[in-house]
Amino acid sequence: MKTPEEKVASGKIIAVAAAGIIAVCGIALAIVLANVSNDNHDYAYAYSEEFDGITITDYKGTATELLIPDEIKGRDVMEIGESAFFDCKNVTTVSLPDGIEEIEPYAFKNCTALTTINIPDSVTELGGGTFENCTALAGVIIPEKVTRIRGYTFGGCVGITAFDIPDTVEQIDGYAFSGCTGLTEITIPDSVTTIDGRAFDGCDNITITYKGQQYTAEEFEEAYPFQ
Repeated sequence: MKTPEEKVASGKIIAVAAAGIIAVCGIALAIVLANVSNDNHDYAYAYSEEFDGITITDYKGTATELLIPDEIKGRDVMEIGESAFFDCKNVTTVSLPDGIEEIEPYAFKNCTALTTINIPDSVTELGGGTFENCTALAGVIIPEKVTRIRGYTFGGCVGITAFDIPDTVEQIDGYAFSGCTGLTEITIPDSVTTIDGRAFDGCDNITITYKGQQYTAEEFEEAYPFQ
C-alpha cells in the first residue's frame, strides 16, 4: 500500500493513492495530499514540491469556501497549478495567500458557482483560461504586476458587468473576454499596445473606452485592426 507521500527523481512515473494523481516529472518532486481543518470543513489539496516552493495541483475536498494556505510543510505556496480547481462546481469563494506568484492555465475553469476570488498583489501571471466559464463570477481585480491578459482568461464570465484593466497591462490576447455577454463597460489603459483579434468576441452589449474614445466591440475591431 502506498504512503500519502512519494518522492521520485529522474523522470519516473509516480502515483499517490491518497490523492488519486499520476504525475510524470523530470526533476526531484514530491506530490502529496494535504488536509487542513478549519471551521468544521475539510480541505484537501494535492500539491507538488518545486525548487522555489509549493504548487497546488488539485483539490479533493468538499468545502465551498476555500482559504488556500500560505505554506505547507514549512514551505511557501507559490503557484496554483494548471486545472487545479477545474470543474469544482461547488466552490463559491476563494481566498489566495500573499506570496502566490502564478496562477496557471485553467486553474479555476468551470467553477460555475464561484462568485468571489481575491488575487493578491504578488501575482505576476494569469494563465489562459484561468476563469473560463466561471459564470457566477461578479468581478476580479487584476494585480498591477500582471502585464498580459491571455486568451480566454475571462471567457464566458457572463456575470461580470464592468472591468477596469490596470495601467501595467501591455497586451490583451485574442478571446480574452470572449462570451462575456453581461459585460457592458471596460476601460483599456493607454499602456496596452497589443490587442489581438476577437479579444471581445461575443460581447454584444459592451462599451469599450480606449484612448479617450468609446466603441462597441465591432467598432473597436474596425478602429484597431489588431497588431
